[in-house]
Amino acid sequence: GINGIWGWGTNKYSDSLGEDKGPKLYSRVASHARNYHNMHWDIPDPDSVPDYENMPGSLNQWWLDWGREYSTWQKNGLGVQASIHFMKSVFPPEEWNKPYEAAYNYGYAFARHFGPTHGNGLVKAMEIGNEPWDYTAAFYQDILLGMAKGAKAADSSMMVLPGAFQADEGSDPGQPGGNYIGANLAEEAAPYLDAINFHTYSYSYDSAGNRIGVPPEHQKSTFNSTKNLIRFRNHNLPEAPIYVTEWGWDSRGAGEECAASECVSEEAQALYAVRGAFKLARLGVDRLFWFFYANSSTCNTLYCRSGLTSSGTDSTGFKLKKSFYAFESMLNLLGES
Repeated sequence: GINGIWGWGTNKYSDSLGEDKGPKLYSRVASHARNYHNMHWDIPDPDSVPDYENMPGSLNQWWLDWGREYSTWQKNGLGVQASIHFMKSVFPPEEWNKPYEAAYNYGYAFARHFGPTHGNGLVKAMEIGNEPWDYTAAFYQDILLGMAKGAKAADSSMMVLPGAFQADEGSDPGQPGGNYIGANLAEEAAPYLDAINFHTYSYSYDSAGNRIGVPPEHQKSTFNSTKNLIRFRNHNLPEAPIYVTEWGWDSRGAGEECAASECVSEEAQALYAVRGAFKLARLGVDRLFWFFYANSSTCNTLYCRSGLTSSGTDSTGFKLKKSFYAFESMLNLLGES
């Protein structure tokens, strides 16, 4: 899979794009796509209930029509997974008058409209938060339980995932910024969750103490934290699939430089991508979403140069990187194997 956004960096609906941009382009390397679905685009206040039936004109962004966008992804062979994106900086805790009820209502409305059974079938799975680590664990637990129960009440076939958390380092559940899965997932929510959500990158440190990007097989790579999450899953939710919804390497190439210490060469990104996919599959990960579809046009540092193509600026225009060709070759050779 691939991580994308509304319009795929063009500021246009995807149905207006050609073969060399958006869903038509990235369906060459992916069968599913993950969108950062901004909650504040839908509603002005977390206690509001989104009206998806009357798009465009009914959401907080008056022009927005998620149905138009997601249907184009689906028509081009990309199954849609929506990461419901909310942050403390946009929706601080004090603005959630009734966190559980607000989350329940949002989850119900979303699944009822987009779900596979009662809705239009445009969204296969929804995540309750992307990286909701700036809330305390107790606050997030209320949102998770409410939104998961609401989604399942509206459409039991909608796949529901928690936000992305890790299992290799503990955190204080009473402090914002904790991303330890054991603190953020309450046992009460387990019956409403269909998979575990995880982000992982392959980093280590050089002799000077600088963090660097390393091969996926590196003995000291942070990629190995996947094993901790698998052990957590085996103990707590033994039937749940594991989705790695962000992974990748930043690299120079396709006419764009990469300024972070974690950057690797364009060739290394391509080689590590294929080998990383094989390693995660061998470990037992069920689904992968590469971060990101394209380089950023506004920066050249960490996570800005992880694209399978260059940025959409006039000078580069989504030029294919070696990693794009590597994934395309891998999929053409292996298919559904």
